[in-house]
Amino acid sequence: FQTNLDYDDPTEIVFSTSQTSAKLFKSLTVEPESNVRVYIRFRPQPSREFQELYHQRNPDLFEEKTVEIYVNCRLVKDYQKTVILKAECRMPSLVVEYEEFDSFKGKISRRDINSKEDDEWIIQFNQDFREIKIKNLLQIPLEYEIVNDTMYFVLEFPTENKIITSESFHDVIVRPNIKSLIKNVESVRREKYIQENITVYNRNRPLENYWIALRISFGYVSNFQLASGYKVSYAFSMLENHTVRFLSDFNQNLHLFVPSETPNDEQTNKKMVDLRFQYYFIVDQLVYYATIKTSENWFQLASLLFGTVLGRQTFQKFGPAYLKKPDNTEQDVKVWPEILVKWVSPLNYFISFFPYQNPMLETLKELHKNLITIL
Repeated sequence: FQTNLDYDDPTEIVFSTSQTSAKLFKSLTVEPESNVRVYIRFRPQPSREFQELYHQRNPDLFEEKTVEIYVNCRLVKDYQKTVILKAECRMPSLVVEYEEFDSFKGKISRRDINSKEDDEWIIQFNQDFREIKIKNLLQIPLEYEIVNDTMYFVLEFPTENKIITSESFHDVIVRPNIKSLIKNVESVRREKYIQENITVYNRNRPLENYWIALRISFGYVSNFQLASGYKVSYAFSMLENHTVRFLSDFNQNLHLFVPSETPNDEQTNKKMVDLRFQYYFIVDQLVYYATIKTSENWFQLASLLFGTVLGRQTFQKFGPAYLKKPDNTEQDVKVWPEILVKWVSPLNYFISFFPYQNPMLETLKELHKNLITIL
C-alpha cells in the first residue's frame, strides 16, 4: 500500500488491519477466495490557503482533499490498483482530552462475616473519578452530547444543558458504577478486565464525534486493550432499544419532511436536529459493530432502520438522484434536496463499508440502487 502524498506532507495516512488501534503491516497475505479488511486512518492537515482562514473557525467551511492510494500485488508483475480517497475536511469545533489507556485500578474483597452491610463484597479503586475535558474552539456556544450505553461507568456533567460557551470547556466526571459492578461481581471477578466505549458528539454536526474507551482493571495489567467484538450482546441490546425508540419518534414526525407542511421555527428545527442526531448515532454504531463482528443481527437491524426511514414515499418518489451535483458537468441532473440528503447519505456511508457480495445486504443494496445515483 502506497499513496501519492509527499514525505514532507503533514497529512498522514496509516493503513491498519484493526479498526480500534493502529495495527500496522508491510504486506498482507489474502487466502484464496477470501478477503481482508484494511482500515484507513486519515489525519488531514489544512493547506496554507485554508490555514489563513483558521482563525475564523467557520464550522461550515471545508476543504476537499483527494489522495491516491496504490495497491500492488507481488504475484502479478506490474499490477496496480488505484483507489481515490476524497474527503471533505473541516476544522474541528471541539477538542476532547482523556487519557484512555490509563484504567481505573480496582480491588475486590469480601466483607467481614460479622458485617451488618447487605452487600457481601467491597470494591475499592485507586481513584474515585477521572475527567474528560471538552473544549469549545468556536467563538459561539457549542452544544455537545455524550452517548453512554456502558454498564460499568457513570458520567456527571457540570451543567444540565451541555452547552459550552465561547472558547471555554467542560470537565465531565467519569466514575466506576459500583452498584453495577457488585451486581455482576462473579462475572467481574472472573474477567478482571473491563473495556466499554462512549461517544462524544458535536450535537449540531454529528459527523464530528470522538470515541473514548473507558477501562477498569482488577488484575495486574493497567494498560490493556480488549479484542474487537468482545462481548457485544449487551451493545446490541442497547442499540436495538435506541433504534426502536428512534423509529417511533421518526414515524410521529413525518410531516417535518414535507416542505409545504414544515413551519420554519425554532422548535421544528430543534426537533429535526434531535432526530438527525439519533439517526447518525445509530448508523455510527451499526458501522462499528458490523465491521468488527460480522453477524446477521447487525445487518437485520440496519435493514430495519434504513428500510423504515428511506422506504417512506417522500424518499421513494424522489430517487434515484445524486447526493451532490457532479463536478464539471453542465447537464441538468437530479440532486437530492438539502432537507432529504442528510437522511439518504448515511445509507451510502453504511454500504461503502461492505463492497463485497453478502446475501445479508442484498435488500439494502437494492434500496441504495433505487435511491442513489453513483458518480
